[in-house]
Amino acid sequence: DFATTGSIYIYQYEYEEEFTELASGPMAQESPTLNNNSITIFPNPFRERLIINLNTTMSLPSPYSSVRIYDVTGRLIRTYNNPTDQIIWDGRDGNDRKVSPGVYFLRFENINSEQSFCQKILKIE
Repeated sequence: DFATTGSIYIYQYEYEEEFTELASGPMAQESPTLNNNSITIFPNPFRERLIINLNTTMSLPSPYSSVRIYDVTGRLIRTYNNPTDQIIWDGRDGNDRKVSPGVYFLRFENINSEQSFCQKILKIE
């Protein structure tokens, strides 16, 4: 068993189907990051459930408009819109199917400021 932590960068790819002088294929843009000091994710790695604390208060609502979970291929697994102070992920996808062990990515997004933050997590058996 092992765990890793560190920065994860999310890139937005744009592609123009019509070839023009300005079209140069996919272009990567690094998205600006949100302040992630108020997020606690545990346990990581996890077996049965992952607890995500957004550490919000009554005076400071969550800055995140959505939390999305992706697998390593980039497939969207689950979405939590307008999250409260705590999310408990039971390791199931949006269709209530148990996901396999592996690496997953949590993407915290704020659609108002178009900022995001991403965290890598590990699901083990």
